[in-house]
Amino acid sequence: MTGSLRNHTALIVEEDVGFLLWLGQLLTEAGYRTIPAQGFRQAATFVREIGVPIHLAVVNLGLKGASSMLRALGAAHHDLRIIAIGNPGKEVPAQVPASAILDKPRSSERVSHEDWMQRIHQAVTDAPPLALTAVGNRSS
Repeated sequence: MTGSLRNHTALIVEEDVGFLLWLGQLLTEAGYRTIPAQGFRQAATFVREIGVPIHLAVVNLGLKGASSMLRALGAAHHDLRIIAIGNPGKEVPAQVPASAILDKPRSSERVSHEDWMQRIHQAVTDAPPLALTAVGNRSS
């Protein structure tokens, strides 16, 4: 995934509206078109209706339906990168292959815009697309 991100689309699935909007702004500034959703049912509807390739999925894995949604996205979008958003103090499920795992900041924590931009950029540029081989071939 090299070159301009202008034609790349990021799907963000997060139930916390404030954090969802913040991530959307961050990814828009990085050059992505963003599709924000508060749950996987809404995300599936948006992806189906919009009909564009998804290059990045930023997903709160604590939401119900994460594994099956990522399997479907991985099968349909071969160069998908996954950034898992973990809830502080909870482990990210091992069955989800993520290019990066970022812990959601606590409400009292100051969030570094630059740090998140750097982590997202590194996950997108340095990590191989994992979704098709690791998520798509799971039988769970």
